Amino acid sequence: FREGIPRLLHEHRFRSIDNAANALKSVGWSSVEGIVPADFAELDPWLGDLLVLGLRVDEKRIPGGALRVRVLEAERAERRKVGQDIPPARRRDIRDEIESELLSRSVPTVQVHQVLWDLPNGQVMFSATSEAAAASLGTLFRETFDCSLEPMTPWVAPRAAGLSRDLLAELERVEPAVFSADTEA
Repeated sequence: FREGIPRLLHEHRFRSIDNAANALKSVGWSSVEGIVPADFAELDPWLGDLLVLGLRVDEKRIPGGALRVRVLEAERAERRKVGQDIPPARRRDIRDEIESELLSRSVPTVQVHQVLWDLPNGQVMFSATSEAAAASLGTLFRETFDCSLEPMTPWVAPRAAGLSRDLLAELERVEPAVFSADTEA
């Protein structure tokens, strides 16, 4: 399995959408810095039995107001040219053309998340907490390694780690602490 990892990572590596006219999102593996190596065989993602990777997500968005104004301008110019109302199919074409043009000129937002897979214990640790990032990781992990992830919360993790019933009972009695600022200092 370990020898096949570079090939799997390379097949599911991050691919840039910087110059893509219609791509809105790209998700793939990278180094922990977000840099995509030319060949994952050159990247040493191992820390002992731990696989350390980067999950890179680039996403393009067009501000709604910019698209709306550009479409209105283009439709107005089209009406002047043809001297009549624009058929719905042509209006969709105008919108698609402008959306494609704006996407090709937009710069994607870039997110890089660290992933640590403890193979001997079968646990994956992820540096993000957002549902969107977790969903991206889950999908990419399943596509790459043909296995699914099951989220672990602080209340599930101790059970999975095989802690004693007494210790689990103690953990369930834990209550949040209340802190206040010392205003007289």
